[in-house]
Amino acid sequence: MLANAQFELNSLQEQKRQANTRLTEIPQTERALLDIKRGFDVNSQLYNFLLQKRAEAGIALASNSPYVEILDAATPETTEQIGLKTDRQSWHRPLTCDRGDPGPDPAQAVHG
Repeated sequence: MLANAQFELNSLQEQKRQANTRLTEIPQTERALLDIKRGFDVNSQLYNFLLQKRAEAGIALASNSPYVEILDAATPETTEQIGLKTDRQSWHRPLTCDRGDPGPDPAQAVHG
């Protein structure tokens, strides 16, 4: 019976030693977990930043496309004034100089 009790005591001491070893390893494990989490967060933020920049570059590239085509040319018959229409005649008048006359005719200009 004494041998049995001694065996039980040794077994319990071994379990206690193993538990203490695991407890001392917890801070190291937590530190490793935090390092992994920090690395994951940095990579995640970098990935999101690069996705945003890729989207911005795609928008910029699409807006600079030289392949444009005029579908309907603007003509006086198909256009109208945009904005306030307080004086309906003012946007139909020809441009004039300060004196009120249209100015010299460029076709009759003398080159000298």
